[in-house]
Amino acid sequence: MESPAVDDDICILKHETAYVSPESPVSVCAGDESVASHFALVTAYEDIKKRLRDTEKENGLLRRRVKQLEDKHFRPEAPPSEGPQYMNKAFSAYRGIYIEKEDLQMELNKVKKEKLDSERLLTEQLQAKELELLQLRSEMETSQVMKSLTDPADYWQVDKRSSEMKIHSLQEHLERLQLENDALHKLCRAGQDVSENCVVDEDQSLEALIDFRTMTIVQSYQDVLSEVSRLRSVVQSQSELVRRMRERPALPVFRIGFWWVRANHEYKPQQRNRYRERPSETTASPKTARNEFHGPSSSSSLRCSSSHAGGKLLLSVLGWNPSLRLRVSL
Repeated sequence: MESPAVDDDICILKHETAYVSPESPVSVCAGDESVASHFALVTAYEDIKKRLRDTEKENGLLRRRVKQLEDKHFRPEAPPSEGPQYMNKAFSAYRGIYIEKEDLQMELNKVKKEKLDSERLLTEQLQAKELELLQLRSEMETSQVMKSLTDPADYWQVDKRSSEMKIHSLQEHLERLQLENDALHKLCRAGQDVSENCVVDEDQSLEALIDFRTMTIVQSYQDVLSEVSRLRSVVQSQSELVRRMRERPALPVFRIGFWWVRANHEYKPQQRNRYRERPSETTASPKTARNEFHGPSSSSSLRCSSSHAGGKLLLSVLGWNPSLRLRVSL
């Protein structure tokens, strides 16, 4: 429903459009401008009128909403009999909610405490694992540094030096054997000089025995020479292997094989003590043998004792080789 002011405005506009003063001092050219301004005013008025209608609709909706809210919230008070009962129910409900809140708060604190304990335990375990990892990493780096510092060529140099020392000791041992062999030859010659005074049969048997002993000694000497030559070839092959292995990374298999050869062919001095229990037999000399000559039987026993003493002396030197010991004992 439109207000009276709006009707008055419409009447004024209609009156202005209907009434035109004949005595208006405005010229005909100014009429077009007045018509344009009139249309602008009419358009503005229509817009204002439309906005007013929309505002009135919104006001009506707001009035209805206010009425609904008033009906909903501003109800008449309850009878006096329902007031205390309602308060008791509200208090009991509030008390239950408060107790439940306290229980939930206690459970929450308990869960928080368990969470903190589990986090602390996991942190300690993680730190322990990190420490173990750091220790393992440091040990691995230390081993790598030690491996880089110790060149495998040093081990081969040590093996080569030990092989050279072994060759030198074997050469000295060979020289001693040669000297002992010369001494045995002298003893054999002395025995031959003593045997010239004996019977021909005894001489022949003694010569056969001496030849057998001499062949045994020569065979032992040849075995020693073959062993020394074999060791020289082994050392040469190892030197060639060392020269080849310097050009590539070291292989522990070859080093183990070399120590196995050394362990199997190592000189064992405790085996020499087995044949030194009777030193009196090895001290017989050709002079004493000549002084004790009383006949054919004593000459043969003297030659046998001298040959036996020479064999004992050779066995005491060659005790480190089991194969040579068995051959001489035959």
